[in-house]
Amino acid sequence: MIYHDLYVEKFDPLLNEEEIPRAAELPPVIAQHCAEIAAADGYIIVHPNWWAMPPAILKGWLDRVFRKA
Repeated sequence: MIYHDLYVEKFDPLLNEEEIPRAAELPPVIAQHCAEIAAADGYIIVHPNWWAMPPAILKGWLDRVFRKA
């Protein structure tokens, strides 16, 4: 099991334009998270509910890490 605390890791939730193309060269942290997601059998995401939405840092993580292979 892999556990990430995005706040402790100081994860940058901003999706840069350079990361959008499928063949983009990703920063090492993003590449690591993508590899972990690809290897996982399932996901459990625990977060507080902010006005019926996840926190901005989690939304940014989803935008940057959940990519088409």
